[in-house]
Amino acid sequence: MRIARLGVMLAAVAALSVACSVHVRDPLLHQPTPEGLEAARARSDSSRTTRSGDTGPGTKSSTQPTPVKLHLLDGGVMLLQQVSLDTVTRTLAGVGARFDATRTLMGLADEGHRIPIDSVALFESDNPEVAMAASLGLYHAWTVVWGAVTVMCMADPKSCFGSCPTFYVDGEDADRPRAEGFSSSIARRLEARDIDDLGLRRDGGATLTLNMLNEAWETHVVRSVRLQVVPAPAGSDVVASREGRFHALRGGQAPTRCSASGGDCRTALAALDGRAWHDLADSTDLAATDTMLVEFDAPVTETPALLLAARQSFVSTFVLYQTMAWMGREAAPWLARLERGDPQAMMPLAAVEAAIGAIAVEAEDAEGRWHRVARFDEHGPIATDRQLLPVPQATDGLRRVRLIYAKGNWRIDQLALVEAGPPIEAVRVEPTRALRSGSHAGDVTAVLNDPARTVVTFPGDTVALEFVMPREAPQYALFLESTGYYLEWMRGEWLAEGDAQMADILMRTPREGLRQMAPLFKAREAGFEQNFWASRFGRQP
Repeated sequence: MRIARLGVMLAAVAALSVACSVHVRDPLLHQPTPEGLEAARARSDSSRTTRSGDTGPGTKSSTQPTPVKLHLLDGGVMLLQQVSLDTVTRTLAGVGARFDATRTLMGLADEGHRIPIDSVALFESDNPEVAMAASLGLYHAWTVVWGAVTVMCMADPKSCFGSCPTFYVDGEDADRPRAEGFSSSIARRLEARDIDDLGLRRDGGATLTLNMLNEAWETHVVRSVRLQVVPAPAGSDVVASREGRFHALRGGQAPTRCSASGGDCRTALAALDGRAWHDLADSTDLAATDTMLVEFDAPVTETPALLLAARQSFVSTFVLYQTMAWMGREAAPWLARLERGDPQAMMPLAAVEAAIGAIAVEAEDAEGRWHRVARFDEHGPIATDRQLLPVPQATDGLRRVRLIYAKGNWRIDQLALVEAGPPIEAVRVEPTRALRSGSHAGDVTAVLNDPARTVVTFPGDTVALEFVMPREAPQYALFLESTGYYLEWMRGEWLAEGDAQMADILMRTPREGLRQMAPLFKAREAGFEQNFWASRFGRQP
């Protein structure tokens, strides 16, 4: 089912690209302080060798300093050389180019500039050594992929594989992703910490290798990857709560009855076995809800909780891609406003999240009244995650619950009624080695273990992460903690769908936008999952 990797041409359309072929750089962010400027300037003042050609006879070389990049509070960007700071007036001065929030060049590229340091959000410097030369554009540039990545993407570019970092266990289930990191963090401002259940146990002192892959046309900015390992009581399952606390489970029972609009769901929810419950999306409204009614025979009166395992389907993925398509060339300005925390840019995200982004859990009390008691909101369609959802004690024990969710947006693999034991303290384990292959090959262990720095990966990159378990306990349950964000790449085919009117509807009234999207999604729903998995970047048949 996997499609061979096809060669494609990449075009950088952001105004920051100043040549047909530019260097992809390894960025480092610095705080907007005098000390941050000094660090950025010291790093960027290092000489860089640039080449007018690739290699071979006639290749010319020269050296030039790398400019410091200033990210401004108004969404603009400046690339300046010879940057200085007047500490009395707190004014920066330098020579270079300035771009507005839409990345339009403002004035000449070599003119002098003066700007208050208080108007700077972040300084950015580049690694003095070239990491890769390709038509990818500068870091944070708005990049467009022209041409289909796979045959499947050619038929429907919105079904192309998209994901944050995907994690695989080295030597085990090479085609099965165990986790995906920070799936809703589509911008630096939305950087988030994510905890995922790896479903693994390892003995004390054992070594585990995880492979972190960039399998999509995206830029991943990874601040940290570590394990949280939990001493596992013999014979007990260990699960993380939504709040990131870890509990051993006592007992557990599958539903005795389960019904949803699509029929009987009891068998699908009985065990974590891949046979997930999934219904189709509504044809008129992607936010239309379905209700799953679940009953258990034996009540749990002491620390009752629900064990829920699920992953999203592809409604949320399609909504993001269709939003970008309707915005067309206005997508970059919208992302710039998002970075600045503009309420008009943030509001549609919040509204869509409220409409389709979570499973609401309600419990019935002794009088037959329903109460909202929990929420499952793990994002992403790649890997199923398990969460423990504690619920308030009912006077006669917890017997009936119902799940309310956007129809067609979830694949629910397990629901069980359990008793949660007291919290267990986890041990954080940093990678002892992190080796990157692909565009930035090398050892990135020190970078990944430094919270002030980030590892940036591009399509096809892999980072092999080695972890060594502590020896204080005989065995540990393993959970992955990842922190970062990602930058989605625009597909060239989407630009033709730019529709200012539809984009305005989505921004002003997101619920109406979800209704307008419904027939577009339904037209491709049947083949979406197959196309999605078949188009992972770099996969061989």
